[in-house]
Amino acid sequence: MSVKRIINGVEITGRLHENGGGFVADEATVAVAVYVADKAMVLGGKIFGGKILGGTIYEGTIHGGTIYGGTIHGGWIHGGTIYGGTIYGGWIHGGTIYGGTIHGGTFHGDDRRKTRRTGGR
Repeated sequence: MSVKRIINGVEITGRLHENGGGFVADEATVAVAVYVADKAMVLGGKIFGGKILGGTIYEGTIHGGTIYGGTIHGGWIHGGTIYGGTIYGGWIHGGTIYGGTIHGGTFHGDDRRKTRRTGGR
């Protein structure tokens, strides 16, 4: 069943995900096995695994991990836990992110100093 949401003044058509009830826009791809909680929004990108418990995903590819909040505009997430912050790009392979901004690079664990910022931001 098609559902419409107004997000930042723009009407977006999508559906409620069958595993959790979160909003998934028509432009996004989310595997059935992925849990998308009712407060989460997936507006774009491809999600093959993990749990989306909150936050907003505009783009990017997620293969695993748990997202409690924050905003994802791009990048690859293969694992880890995200509680907040903004991710514009890069590779996240594990660890815990509580906040801040990641513009690129590679993140392997809990020490955010290992994240290498790229892209001129």
